Amino acid sequence: MSIPTQKDAVKLLIECLKKYQVVENLSEIKGVGHRIIKMLM
Repeated sequence: MSIPTQKDAVKLLIECLKKYQVVENLSEIKGVGHRIIKMLM
């Protein structure tokens, strides 16, 4: 899956969190972390 922009990626993430009922409201999220993994092919 290719996501064109960082803004689009965040929008997709938020939609999925709500769709799969990970959170009911974004105010439940108190912090966000990330990890970048580079894979060689």
